[in-house]
Amino acid sequence: MKRYMIFFLFLCTVPIFSQEMEKSRAEAFYPGKIWNDNTGVHINAHGGGILYREGKYYWFGEHKGERSNSAFVGVTCYSSVNLYDWTYESVALAVEKDPRSEIVEGCIIERPKVIYNAKTKKFVMYFHLELKDKGYAAAKAGIAVSDKVTGPYKYLKSCRPNAKRYPENMSREQQRSPVKPSDFPKQWTEEWKKAVVDGMFVRRDFAGGQMSRDMTLYVDDDGKAYHIYASEENLTLQLAELSDDYLSYTGKYIRIAPAGHNEAPAVFKKDGRYFMITSGCTGWEPNAARLFSADNIWGPWTEHPNPCRGEDAGLTFHSQSTYILPVAGKKDAFIFMADRWTPKNPIDGRYIWLPIRFQNGLPVLEWRDKWDLTAFDQPAWELVWSDEFNIDGKPDSTVWTYERGFVRNQELQWYQPDNAICKDGVLILSGRKERIPNPDYVSGSSDWRKNRQYAEYTASSIKTARKKDFQYGRFEIRAKIPTAAGSWPAIWTLGKSMPWPSCGEIDIMEYYRINDTPHILANAAWGTDAPHKAKWDDAKIPFSMFTAKDPDWASKFHIWRMDWDENAIRLYLDDELLNETLLSETQNGSIGNYTNPFRQPHYILLNLAIGGNGGTPDHAAFPLKYEIDYVRVYQKINASDRSCWADMAYKIAAPALENMSKGELKKNMQVEVSPSWDGRNRNVTYMEAFGRLMDGIAPWLALPDDDTEEGRQRKQLREWALKSYAHAVDPGSPDYLLWRNEGQPLVDAAFLASSFLRAPAQLWEPLDSLTKQRYIAEFQQLRRIDPPYSNWLLFSATIETFLLSAGAQYDMYRIHSAIRKIEEWYVGDGWYSDGEHFAFDYYNSYVIQPMYFQVLSVLTDKKRLSQEKTLAVVSKRMQRYGMILERMISPEGSFPVFGRSMTYRLGVFQPLALLAWKEQLPETLPGGQVRAALTAVMKRMFSVDGNFNEKGFLQLGFAGHQPGLADSYTNNGSLYLTSEIFLPLGLPAGHPFWTSPAQDWTAKKAWGGAEFPKDHATRE
Repeated sequence: MKRYMIFFLFLCTVPIFSQEMEKSRAEAFYPGKIWNDNTGVHINAHGGGILYREGKYYWFGEHKGERSNSAFVGVTCYSSVNLYDWTYESVALAVEKDPRSEIVEGCIIERPKVIYNAKTKKFVMYFHLELKDKGYAAAKAGIAVSDKVTGPYKYLKSCRPNAKRYPENMSREQQRSPVKPSDFPKQWTEEWKKAVVDGMFVRRDFAGGQMSRDMTLYVDDDGKAYHIYASEENLTLQLAELSDDYLSYTGKYIRIAPAGHNEAPAVFKKDGRYFMITSGCTGWEPNAARLFSADNIWGPWTEHPNPCRGEDAGLTFHSQSTYILPVAGKKDAFIFMADRWTPKNPIDGRYIWLPIRFQNGLPVLEWRDKWDLTAFDQPAWELVWSDEFNIDGKPDSTVWTYERGFVRNQELQWYQPDNAICKDGVLILSGRKERIPNPDYVSGSSDWRKNRQYAEYTASSIKTARKKDFQYGRFEIRAKIPTAAGSWPAIWTLGKSMPWPSCGEIDIMEYYRINDTPHILANAAWGTDAPHKAKWDDAKIPFSMFTAKDPDWASKFHIWRMDWDENAIRLYLDDELLNETLLSETQNGSIGNYTNPFRQPHYILLNLAIGGNGGTPDHAAFPLKYEIDYVRVYQKINASDRSCWADMAYKIAAPALENMSKGELKKNMQVEVSPSWDGRNRNVTYMEAFGRLMDGIAPWLALPDDDTEEGRQRKQLREWALKSYAHAVDPGSPDYLLWRNEGQPLVDAAFLASSFLRAPAQLWEPLDSLTKQRYIAEFQQLRRIDPPYSNWLLFSATIETFLLSAGAQYDMYRIHSAIRKIEEWYVGDGWYSDGEHFAFDYYNSYVIQPMYFQVLSVLTDKKRLSQEKTLAVVSKRMQRYGMILERMISPEGSFPVFGRSMTYRLGVFQPLALLAWKEQLPETLPGGQVRAALTAVMKRMFSVDGNFNEKGFLQLGFAGHQPGLADSYTNNGSLYLTSEIFLPLGLPAGHPFWTSPAQDWTAKKAWGGAEFPKDHATRE
């Protein structure tokens, strides 16, 4: 807000367009989109790097033309103070007209980088230089220098690095080898690759210096600078130390990943460890990024799997690395910079900037359509549950249950609790060779569980079913598995609803024999159209691959990990990605009602099976010992408050709207009514669910479309909603709602009318004329209902107010009657009674204050208000009531549970949410404080199991499934009034309500010993 106050002060002297320019400044990154500078032109600084100097970032890059990648301008420079907005500064290094110059127009200048030398006070630029009309034969490093960061830079020279010097990590034998490239008529044979590794091209270029193509610069903490470049025909990276003035080489250099065919190096350092991201060499076509790390810059450098995750990870999101930018002032904050090349129109190349996250000490890149620097403000994961097995004895019975007997797959073992024990900090599941009588034995039975008189082996399987389940997160299990023949250990999950395989199965680890050859499996399975037949996405890695790296692998503990979110399941072993399953591809078949089993909670299983696909048991290896050190589950905590709200709104809304858009809400929504149900028609459930849901999310759906994850959620819900509105009033639709012959429809027709009032342009106007006529007719026929003298008067008033707004025939008497009575029922200090008698409940929140405010707002807008009490007075009452609601939120995010209809959950806070959406919060309640308080309540309530049933619909209860709490008129459709909490989502993401810093709310300040404002009653 301060920014706009400054403009207000200078309004008399600064043109109005200055305000508009300020408002249009970027506040986020949009990877892959056109990125304009201050002049409105797409930034032209390709293959670039950034220097941070005295509070400002300077971006240097190649100036590209429309038809050529050759240099006809030079190296450009842009500056920024926030990394979002860039000002064009200069052509820092201009190409020359002199045809004798190495940097004459038409030469190739690529990947320029600038560093500052604190000793010489000079800015030094290196770049990859190719001579005009010589293709890529020169492979030189160009060097320029300037006294000013923005230039102009003076071209000094070019060279091939380290002439007549051998690398530090090239042996004497390799140096003296006579093998040369001409010895090989064919390239890429094993012999040829070995010759490359042994330094064949280093020796070839020894006298004239090493080839230098794709490159970067890195300055270490001690001021030492390094030039890292693709060399040896792009087959090997080299890292060379620069002289103290950064203008030449000391002669000390190393080779990295010989014959690895890497280019596009980008280097950074975190916690004393060096990381380098590169790409393969595929010309202008993108490929998978590579990742290297080293504890010392001189190596050894270790290669790791592709750091990219998700869709198009194998193409580095259609880009190639150029630089890693440390963000000034933010610890461990690094931005991956890459270019999306467009060789047919080079000037149109796009920039891909993504935040680097760390998982188990390694960088990770995930695609984001939009992000900002707040992505670095919090750690990525928070431990939400673990079992460290540190208490000797049986596994924790509050978490784990046992499978018993013969269970699955005609395995040999009898599962029993005795084979599971915690000792010395580990859970031990043992497999024993012992005979156990089968109590279910039936001679001659065709059931394999019954036709075995004895079990010859015992083992154990424990699971968290019905006690602990999880939806999304990071699952990390450290274990040592038995690998003898007959052993079949596993770590896996199953969905909590539907039979197998439609429930979904995730095999985080399975030790399994294929043709009697041991493998490590990493799988996911889901349902098809055939009973008991799964569709698998499986990875089968021969066990020999692990023992080849470490012969003692089987005697050690290893870490199996699953990263599971709404987009994908990724399975790792010791940080190596084994399998990735995209949730866009895991829809069940008809038996599973085409649901996605991996968008529901799963429980964990740990088991040791014997036989079956564990192979024939090796009796000499018994007893088998499967040791689990810990099981840990983490949840992401770096999502913004807004994304938390949007995700929850989508979770609540999607099952109802997706089904109703198809005319299948009545078919698929399981109706749940109060145990004391009063006998009214149960079909009211569907209108209650649809009307109340739409009233809460209407402002959110009114926002324009965008390419963010939230934008996609919002667009999908709006599309479903418009189809659902049509079904609601179409007598020929299976989802035609209960409009006639009942009194309850008056209530939820009012919520539908209110949803149209809250988003007319997006929810009412797009409806076809027939659907609009049907709504008007249905609303008008509800005048048959004479509302009791209670909050019900506002339902009639809201419907008539909508008819007024829509230009239809309306009944002003019903509106005025409600206004008069509500005014009579005002009791003071922001509270109204619900009829003649005051009740200490939350109906001021659920209905009275929001609907009264809305009716008066429309009447005021239509200039139909002739009451003594003005909208301003009613607004002040609601502000006072909102202050009271905020003070009810405890430091832990709970609030008092009193009065009827507590199953409406977060609908309690509708007035506070409405004030935020309408930008009318009292001055004593900053947006960041209200947002933090409501977020805490939302997380507290929905962290409890049981709020949703297996199909994703809300269940009776307050926090969890508590059917006995429901009133006689309550069904599970009634509960969708909780969606009223989402009204602030109607504010754009850049609004201060969402962007201002989170603040402690009143009770948190009070109980934390901080200063907080005293409370005073208000009087009119």
